[in-house]
Amino acid sequence: DEAKAEYATRTNSFTDVKAGSWYEEAVSTLSAMGVFNGYKDGSFKPSQNITRAEFATIAAAFAQQQAQT
Repeated sequence: DEAKAEYATRTNSFTDVKAGSWYEEAVSTLSAMGVFNGYKDGSFKPSQNITRAEFATIAAAFAQQQAQT
């Protein structure tokens, strides 16, 4: 709850995360926390399946975030 209160946002720089989409706040918040970085071309690719490597990167970012709090 504390992390959500601190980082909650609907603002992001991804070119394909549209305002009002059902995932906008989650993607924006996790991006603000440093958990999601997106792709080099500025996209997030919300409709693309997640790879094992991407999941591992997200899990590691969560672990690092928890260690900092």
